[in-house]
Amino acid sequence: MEAEPAEGRGAVKRPEWTSQRAFILASVAGAVGLGSLWRFPYIVGENGGGTFIVAYLVCILAVGLPLFILETSGGSLVSRGPVGLFRGIGGKYGSWFGWLVVGVVLMVMSYYLVVTGWSLGYFVDAVRVGPRHFEDFSSGYASVWWFFAAGVLVFFVVRRGVRSVEWLAKILMPLLIVMVAALAIYAQTLDGGGRALEFYGTFDLATFLAPRTWQVAAGQAFYSLGVGTGILITYGSYIPKNVNIVTSSAAVAVTNSVIALAAGIMVFSVIFTFGMAPDTGSELSFVAFPRIFDELAGGRFIAIVFFGLLFSAAFTSSYSWLMVVAAPLREELRMSNGRSALI
Repeated sequence: MEAEPAEGRGAVKRPEWTSQRAFILASVAGAVGLGSLWRFPYIVGENGGGTFIVAYLVCILAVGLPLFILETSGGSLVSRGPVGLFRGIGGKYGSWFGWLVVGVVLMVMSYYLVVTGWSLGYFVDAVRVGPRHFEDFSSGYASVWWFFAAGVLVFFVVRRGVRSVEWLAKILMPLLIVMVAALAIYAQTLDGGGRALEFYGTFDLATFLAPRTWQVAAGQAFYSLGVGTGILITYGSYIPKNVNIVTSSAAVAVTNSVIALAAGIMVFSVIFTFGMAPDTGSELSFVAFPRIFDELAGGRFIAIVFFGLLFSAAFTSSYSWLMVVAAPLREELRMSNGRSALI
């Protein structure tokens, strides 16, 4: 496979990240989404607590990180998104596979943008009137309007391209890390804080050796790092030549894992404080937590921070996923930034 020139087919010079730090922040922003803050805690709760965490970390190190480096390096080699990369590997049939990846991303976004809209709506409601219960929030067409609002915000980011993504990552990622750390520390002051740490320390050999544990752990590792979604290929295609891909990838994997683990501590501290089962499931953030915030001292402020955190993570992942769709529309079909973002 030969690398395509960065200015192939008469196109204008391809944009690049301004530095290694910019690439790391943008990649963390793309990876740390609902997979780390919403999905990770309830998956841990459903699959054995500390036992699952060990399997998850093994999968991150043994499979997730190598594939992260592989995909990022592939995008960097050809300076193209998924369609350009797979065309370089397999010709015409390879390009079809690249378009299949783009189509899958669009299908995933059909639910991801909905949940992003929920998190935006919950955040705005928490600021305006306090946390709302899900049955109130989902009645009528409010969730539909929040879906469109999230879509419009993502449109403006994708329309501006790499520079907009980099600028937002430099602002939102430090803010997101501070919010996760603050909530995790606050959670340790709750009655269930100690039990949350104990839950993280549990280990059961039978569960550890069960095939399902490893199946779910590998899936979560791929999901939380963005492996197989085209994000790493697309973001890798904007890497300057002086960036060390291996160290950058390791930094992204470590940061993402630490944020996910801190989010779990935050969630399980609340769960155990209010006597809930750790395997409550995906309804925790939008169904259970708003009721819990009503009972916490300073619950409204905690709700604002929590749903602000959730929206920041979902938003950064949403525009990262749609950059995967926009890239081949610009590169293969010669569309402008505005037109590709609109589509």
